Amino acid sequence: MYYDKRKLAISIFETIIGLVLIVFGITGKIDSGVWSAVGTALVAVGIGSILRFVKYRTDENYRNRIDTEIADERMSHLRLKSWGIAAYAFIIAAGIAAIVLLINDMRGQASVLGYCICFVLIVYLISYLILQKKE
Repeated sequence: MYYDKRKLAISIFETIIGLVLIVFGITGKIDSGVWSAVGTALVAVGIGSILRFVKYRTDENYRNRIDTEIADERMSHLRLKSWGIAAYAFIIAAGIAAIVLLINDMRGQASVLGYCICFVLIVYLISYLILQKKE
């Protein structure tokens, strides 16, 4: 089910936390540069999610379209394929960034990116082996 009261509550909570971070950043209680940006992102994501939920509850055509997309196997396949493409893009970008960081003698940051790449590949391998046994 697309609409869930718990998801709506989380979206409202995100928006409130974002507003608190923005206010604290403006008043100088916390570092305004980083935390105000995080607060703005939380407010944007929270409001976007709330608007989606409201549209789902009020617009019958939108509700039918979303329910069909969720249940449709083709859409599920496209979602899985897009996640795969995103993972490949992340691994390639992180690998290039790690090489650039190593060239610039930033070994700590390069190591973190390398560990992230390893984590993604390990998760891929484990999930592949689990799914292969189910088939």
